[in-house]
Amino acid sequence: MLGLRAGALAAAANSAAALPGVAHAPAPPLPAGPGAFAADGFHPGPDGYRERAHRLAAALYPPG
Repeated sequence: MLGLRAGALAAAANSAAALPGVAHAPAPPLPAGPGAFAADGFHPGPDGYRERAHRLAAALYPPG
């Protein structure tokens, strides 16, 4: 069920990203390691949020 929902959300995000002025920053899996995930093992930890922030910044403000 989650896979179907994820696919639908990804399709909607890709459609929205085709609109002028819209950026899409996919969230690929985070590298494993200390700090990548919170104690619950699901949510990002400090390093995970830092990595996501870097990826989001790169999508919003591409180099060049």
